[in-house]
Amino acid sequence: MAEAFALISLAASIVQLVDFGYKLLSSSKEIYNSVHGSKDENFELELIVEDIKNLNKEASKVALRSKDEVALRRLADESEKLADDLLGTLKKLRARDDVWSNKFESIRVATQSLWKRKDIQSLEERLHRIEERLRARLSNMLQKNQYSTIVSAIQDLTRRNEEMEIRSLSNLDQLRSSLAEATEKQGQATTSLNDLSLKLLLLVEGATKLEKQQKVIDSLCFKSLKKRQDDIVDVHKETLRWIFDKSHTTFTKWLESENGIYWINGQAGSGKSTLMKFICDHERTKQTLQTWAGQEQLYTASYFFWNSGKYMQKSQLGLLQSLLYHVLRSNPELVSSICDDHNGSEPWDVAELLKVFGRLADQTSLRARFCYFVDGLDEYDGREEDIIDVLKQLAASPHIKLCVSSRPWPAFETHFSQSGRMLIVEDLTMDDMKEYVKNELAEDDRFKELAEEDPRCYDIGPQIVERAQGVWLWVYLAVRDLLEDLRDKETYKHLVTRLNGFPRELKAYFADIMKRIDPIYQEETAQILLISAEAVRPLPVLALTFLASQSEDPDYALNAGVEPIEDDAASKIYQTWRTKLKKRCRDLIKVNFDHSEISFFKYKVDFLHRTVRDFLRDNHQTELCKQTSQAFDAKVSLCRMMLALLKRLPVGSKFWDKFYLIFNLVHDCMCYEYYLENCDNPQPQFALLDEVDRVGTLYGKPGRIPLTHEPDLTTHERRGLDASNKTITSRPSSFVALAVEAHLRLYVEHKLTSDPSLLAPRAGRPLLDYALRPRKSMPAATPYRSQDEYLFIDNEMVTTLLNRGADPNQKIKIFDGKTTWGLFLRSCLDRYRVWSPANRDTWYEAAMLLIERGADPDLHIVIPGYKFPMNTTTDVTILRKDGTVDKEGRNNGSTTVSVPNASNQSYAL
Repeated sequence: MAEAFALISLAASIVQLVDFGYKLLSSSKEIYNSVHGSKDENFELELIVEDIKNLNKEASKVALRSKDEVALRRLADESEKLADDLLGTLKKLRARDDVWSNKFESIRVATQSLWKRKDIQSLEERLHRIEERLRARLSNMLQKNQYSTIVSAIQDLTRRNEEMEIRSLSNLDQLRSSLAEATEKQGQATTSLNDLSLKLLLLVEGATKLEKQQKVIDSLCFKSLKKRQDDIVDVHKETLRWIFDKSHTTFTKWLESENGIYWINGQAGSGKSTLMKFICDHERTKQTLQTWAGQEQLYTASYFFWNSGKYMQKSQLGLLQSLLYHVLRSNPELVSSICDDHNGSEPWDVAELLKVFGRLADQTSLRARFCYFVDGLDEYDGREEDIIDVLKQLAASPHIKLCVSSRPWPAFETHFSQSGRMLIVEDLTMDDMKEYVKNELAEDDRFKELAEEDPRCYDIGPQIVERAQGVWLWVYLAVRDLLEDLRDKETYKHLVTRLNGFPRELKAYFADIMKRIDPIYQEETAQILLISAEAVRPLPVLALTFLASQSEDPDYALNAGVEPIEDDAASKIYQTWRTKLKKRCRDLIKVNFDHSEISFFKYKVDFLHRTVRDFLRDNHQTELCKQTSQAFDAKVSLCRMMLALLKRLPVGSKFWDKFYLIFNLVHDCMCYEYYLENCDNPQPQFALLDEVDRVGTLYGKPGRIPLTHEPDLTTHERRGLDASNKTITSRPSSFVALAVEAHLRLYVEHKLTSDPSLLAPRAGRPLLDYALRPRKSMPAATPYRSQDEYLFIDNEMVTTLLNRGADPNQKIKIFDGKTTWGLFLRSCLDRYRVWSPANRDTWYEAAMLLIERGADPDLHIVIPGYKFPMNTTTDVTILRKDGTVDKEGRNNGSTTVSVPNASNQSYAL
């Protein structure tokens, strides 16, 4: 896109050259005046020519679409030659510095100018011809009906703006139209060259600015950004209006006039997410917030945490990217003031996003207010205190406030239960529940018929509401079961018996549903529920078909060939299993459709509600295991399923889509392997992992990139630790290196025994570096596991590698020759502030292991400008495990991390 507008910049430079040339040759008086400034004019002319050359080179990269654009590049070549002739003329007309009389030198120059009059006239005529042709070519290029690169680029930017729903003030098409008019003659009058140049540059500036805005905003977007919010069922039109009633809640008062954080809390299944979606979508919310904003511009954004979703749906990174995405899409002009240093092609991190929000809060020239709605804090994948700190940091600005929702967990109650700024959903939903039951049950035709026969039926609705105790999911399940009985033409007595038989506790209700599943499906149901409960993310429906294959051949995944599945076949499986799951699992399990995925990944098996999974894992797992054969193990089955899915990967998908699908399958397989290696009776799956590596390498052969693992990238986790902040790509990391990061010690030992050369020095990171600095979240974006589980240091793995000869002092080329030991110390310093005491113990033990195996005790690490959080002093050396400090000199064997420009502090191990 930028290359296309290089043509316009090129045209602007040619215009500047022509304008400058006219001024130089306009009269003998100006030539005389130019005598004393000729060096400056030479310099200016040389700059213009240099611009023309560079822009012409840039424009050569563009696939030109019209003859006018080709002609423009030829004009640039002519302009370069004309500029050389102008420079030659200036040189002859330049006054000499070493003459004794400026007056006589001026006469000489004037006489010389008379002798060169014909040359000057020729230059003027050449300038005039270039100007005429330039105006004509520009006029044609800028016409809307022309198939030119420029017009197409403007249309692409405009269309992209519409597709991304960016509320931009950009007026590129108006600038194009105005410029097209400026290039045409209007009678005898023409737009001055200076004005024409300005209009050209304005168009380039506007296009460059708009393209940057689109890149930055697009870099914040992710596929699942609105999936959770879209998946929440819309509320019945007559419910939830009480949220705006001042006699019921303080919410409207907070919207109108207060700052800070408003907390909506409720038990699982009470309808918090439904209420939050209602608030976000309701026009009255924005109308009321405008009272708070006053004359300032109001911006709103929302984010719905979802623990069953992808990483970006349950993380701080996803939260901050989503909120910033909505803000910048509403006001793209903010890009240049709050994130101008982001080029739109790099991934974001939490630290950078927090800085951006800090700049947003500090905007003095921006008259704006921001209100963010954040649902499901209890579904955040991390420590509650971490997300609370982020929210408080955002709400510290008087221009920003937040409405959040969660279950009433202690951490949230401690920080958010302020009088006047909270509500409890269960206390306020009884009328809504009555309305829902009335519309869904009492308005049913069969219910009406039965009520005419027995008016006592009208007592059922209030009983449902009373028993629900504010939990919407209970109401939904009860109404659904009663409607099924009505369709079977059951009597009032039967309905009452059914209602009285429903357990009041949600978990007990799930147990009751389990009892009503047809016994013929009992074993298959147990297997489906067990693997769904153990899965680290919702499984593709296709995975369920492998249960039958496993019963016939436990090694089905190893023996299967690589057979890509077609989209039509995946769709048929989805349709078949929607019906099967209803019979086998009733409504405990559902199939979600995700249009952002490809082929069979579109169709995912998930639980009706998070509480279903919690119930199965916490209360019913033993009972389910009893219903399966003794040989069945959910995690072994899941390992096999990941390999089988890898072999059925659809053909024809984009490379990077395929890369991440494969990488996620491999990560998930390794996650299950980790549990199998670390259970009471280890069941490592070495042959299966080897096959995963083989298949991934097979997929990667066309590009010579094994798709089972990522390449080594040396970008540091935190910007600022490395001033150069450079990224170096080396040869891909090995599958064994990925296993080291996944803490698969038994598998790594197995591979090193069969091939000791894997520990030999290599071009990328040594295996020991992977063990000491696990950087990947493992598994990738898994909804049901915290990524923090995989970022700890496994000292058993470290010991295994050291015992087999790993060298802590090995220099790593891709990290500028730094050693494994030195990089470990830097990572410790970086992560110290977020580590728990258990993490610090592990860090200490790893450091002692490395020192015992020869790590350099006199290593001195300098990190410019980095401020360490502890109150340390220059001579602090070995930090003990219990937190006490021994004071010894470096000559006695200390390892010091020096921090220049930070109060002369240093920290030592």
